[in-house]
Amino acid sequence: MSSSGRRVELSGSRKEMEELLLSSPDVDEVIVKVKPSRRVFALILDATSAKTVRMSEGVAATVPPKVMKALRGSVRVIVEKKRRGRPRKWDEKEAKRVIGMKLSADGKARRLGISRRSYFYLKKKLSQ
Repeated sequence: MSSSGRRVELSGSRKEMEELLLSSPDVDEVIVKVKPSRRVFALILDATSAKTVRMSEGVAATVPPKVMKALRGSVRVIVEKKRRGRPRKWDEKEAKRVIGMKLSADGKARRLGISRRSYFYLKKKLSQ
């Protein structure tokens, strides 16, 4: 839970989120880090002057369609694609190019800098 300037970042318990929204009515942007309750969304619309609400795809998937529709009717909702965890060792475009080459599986794996097993996992993943 933090606020900087005209931006508020919502995380922590729902009670903390509600207190933060009530204490900062003049924000321009609200960043939602965890799944909030409908009451928190109502506070974003009623108790603040927010023009933008940002959230990840994961948080957006948990928001009911009616609530998302109400949000989009009043404020600009930006759903950001976020990746968690360890970054990939390979680039998707490069992997597709190497998979199409006339090399053995071992040679392709060496070109990508990954193990043979990871190569077959990647090949299967990209063919779907």
